[in-house]
Amino acid sequence: MTVRLPPSPFLYPILDAGFSTDITGDAQKLIQAGVKILQLRSKNHTKRQIYDLAVRLTDLCLEQDVLFIVNDYVDVALVTPEAGVHLGQDDFPVREARALMDRRLIGFSTHSEEQYLVAQQLPADYIAIGPVFKTTTKPTSDPSLGISNVSSWLRNKARPVVAIGGIRLDHFPELLQAGVDGIAMISELYRAGNIYETARQCVGELRKYEKI
Repeated sequence: MTVRLPPSPFLYPILDAGFSTDITGDAQKLIQAGVKILQLRSKNHTKRQIYDLAVRLTDLCLEQDVLFIVNDYVDVALVTPEAGVHLGQDDFPVREARALMDRRLIGFSTHSEEQYLVAQQLPADYIAIGPVFKTTTKPTSDPSLGISNVSSWLRNKARPVVAIGGIRLDHFPELLQAGVDGIAMISELYRAGNIYETARQCVGELRKYEKI
């Protein structure tokens, strides 16, 4: 059976080792808050550490019917039951990842209109666009896109789109009006010091926009 994204609109928390000292505990809090998809992202862990975390998070997500995504590493995703993968512009090619991963979820990051148009032709399940706003979470030379570009690009979208980069709760209405399906958050989840409450508020806000 093909794994599908949560119904739109959905919160897409990214568990980043640069912000979290207890990734498994934070995952539990996010799931309790009602999220249906989680991504593990770490630029500082060894591959073995990422694998160990992925195994623990996969078990937790499977118990709660939550989708689990590994950032960057196709090999870790492949040896972790039902895990999907999120790939960047310089990561493993999407077409080759699809050949290996069959029906598992694959996401792909884009940072310009040219990249976004190319991604529309790739066998990814969703496309991430960003940074929408200025962010310090991920050092990058990519300029912030702004709502006008997001809205323009999404007029003819071929698959679900997840927005990322500097997004706060008060940005939700204009992003959803622009056509975004998922909203990814990293640092904003931790800013107030209560990841559960922040996620609960975000999930509650997105539920106002669910299609009846």
